[in-house]
Amino acid sequence: MIFFVKHKWKIAALSIIVSLIVIQILFIINKPWVSDYWEHKAVFLELYRVPSHPHHPIVGLKEPHAFYSPYFVTMAFLGRALFVNPDEFFDIIVLFNLLFFIVAVFLLGQMVIQSGEKAKSFVLLLVSVFFLWGAKPPYYSSFYHFISSSYTFVYPATFAFCLSVFSAFLFWQINRNEMRPLLRFILLPIPVFINWVILLTHSLTFIFCCSLFLYLSLQEKADSVEVKKIDLKRGVKKLIVASLFFILPLLFAKLWKYYPFWDLLVKGSINGRFHSDSKVLYTNLFSGYYALILPLLFLLYDAFWNRDQKSRIILITVAMLLVVYCYGALSKAYGYGRSIAFIAVWIQVGFVFFIMRINYGKKLLGMFFITGIMASLFCFVSVKSVVKAASTTHKEYLNLKSGREGVLSMPAPGITHRLFFAKRYVNDGALVMTDLVTSRYAAAFGGKVIANPYSEYWINDNEKRMNDLNDFFFHSDSANRILILKKYKPRYLLINPDINDFERVVPKELVGGTVIRENGYTLIPLKF
Repeated sequence: MIFFVKHKWKIAALSIIVSLIVIQILFIINKPWVSDYWEHKAVFLELYRVPSHPHHPIVGLKEPHAFYSPYFVTMAFLGRALFVNPDEFFDIIVLFNLLFFIVAVFLLGQMVIQSGEKAKSFVLLLVSVFFLWGAKPPYYSSFYHFISSSYTFVYPATFAFCLSVFSAFLFWQINRNEMRPLLRFILLPIPVFINWVILLTHSLTFIFCCSLFLYLSLQEKADSVEVKKIDLKRGVKKLIVASLFFILPLLFAKLWKYYPFWDLLVKGSINGRFHSDSKVLYTNLFSGYYALILPLLFLLYDAFWNRDQKSRIILITVAMLLVVYCYGALSKAYGYGRSIAFIAVWIQVGFVFFIMRINYGKKLLGMFFITGIMASLFCFVSVKSVVKAASTTHKEYLNLKSGREGVLSMPAPGITHRLFFAKRYVNDGALVMTDLVTSRYAAAFGGKVIANPYSEYWINDNEKRMNDLNDFFFHSDSANRILILKKYKPRYLLINPDINDFERVVPKELVGGTVIRENGYTLIPLKF
């Protein structure tokens, strides 16, 4: 009993880690993944198939893709070198990123909180990052609450977040007084290279990386928990030096050959789809983040009442990210709204730092209690949702009933589990013509599609292709369908369960093999 009391925080940390791994393994087995997962998997499969000169991973064209990042390129080469099946290796990446995320949270606590009770600060920070949210936080990558992260550990955003913490931790270690000058000189280029990888992997997370370096540049004493006075002149000098760790990656970004980085930034500002989808990040702020209000008040109290300099630096970092967030609203580049996820992380870190160092007192005890209740509410909802998704089986997904709008209106797993059969028949890279909803997922099962329902930066006629698909399946007569088929020359036609009679879609004379019917879908080989 004494052992458990003495090591309660280490036991709690181990229990949380084991629970996370078990849940993620259940996700891998039962595959409740949503749409973006399948796009990332299509990217990985194409890089695995042709790592040096990949074509577009989704549409059957020789065009680059914005997800061809150092992250997926490295993973693809590694998977091929180890001779691991690409589907299995992608599952391994999920678990790797989960463990990397756990390590990143621990390192973040060591950099900022710097408590002697490492296990306690780690558990509190991990719980805060997962559960200290409002009732309805955004379900996007970069938002690391329990529901979102369970689906997005494999995403580039998660890897870039972890790499940002690792880069900042290395920068922090390099600047510690006890490091030898020669070793410091040797290690200095490493954070520059890591930041370059972060920039190319997920450019928005590069902003979070900047915030970490800003914090470390303004922090006066790396080993002190309480810093009552900061040397502003020295801080500015360190900030100028730290800026080189971001200027150089920006200058070297053009060296990446898998996609034109600067062209992506220009097209991203012109192409409104990414930003319009992110506009929701500027609405319903209270319902998404109300549990962060009291922690922010704690941080303000510590910064201005207790005059703690570290809390002030955290607030400066939050202010920097808030400027980015407001810029997104003013410029209508709403994608920058994702910086609010990083604001949340900093408030959560500041809250745990406050907990670890102050004498609670009766005045603050009630506020801690209320904060705990807020975290518990989201904890209950999120754990219930994640456990349900993790425990739903393949058979249960196949038995999902379609709504009024048909099968394609059901949740993503209900569609993807019906598509698993296609991988047995569709050759890698073969062109598949299917409806726009199914096109979001079909590329992850072996083939390429005619059009991506999401906007594509380097496919100028993607809108025309989408219109052709809609005409083919829902509006055209037989003669026009033949013209569309001859225009794109697909190897397969994949018809969703809402179209029962494939003969009204494709003439018999164009059928080039045995028609496959599974899970309501019809797969037709064509003579092209």
